Amino acid sequence: MKPGGADFQSYRIEVERDMSADAEEAVAQAVTYLQQVGRRMLTGPRTGRFYKIPGTNRYYQASAPGEPPAERLGDLRDSLDTAMTRDAEWVAGYMGTPLFYGRDLEVGTMNVLPRPWMSRLFAENRREVRAILEGAFL
Repeated sequence: MKPGGADFQSYRIEVERDMSADAEEAVAQAVTYLQQVGRRMLTGPRTGRFYKIPGTNRYYQASAPGEPPAERLGDLRDSLDTAMTRDAEWVAGYMGTPLFYGRDLEVGTMNVLPRPWMSRLFAENRREVRAILEGAFL
């Protein structure tokens, strides 16, 4: 027994483990939320030019500069994926696409004006992501 008559027991390790699990769950929820909103952002009509789809009699409407990319085949939308990394002290979540043209559409090229979608996705959903992350510790 310690001086003063009370035994001291630390729950620091358990608290840290619980907080780490809460943080990991919150980050997973945040990147999944961004993936879902990103897929919705890359769906629907646009206001750009109409182009004929090669080998068909069909046309699709491209995005105008400044709009998120149009959904021609849905490859960019369908490629959005999430990943998580962690170590003993932190956890990080990632959401993006492995398709090279996702970046080209975001920032533009010599021949194509930007169709920002990733920066817009993060900017328009900053509050929601913050609320998800903060909710893990309230």
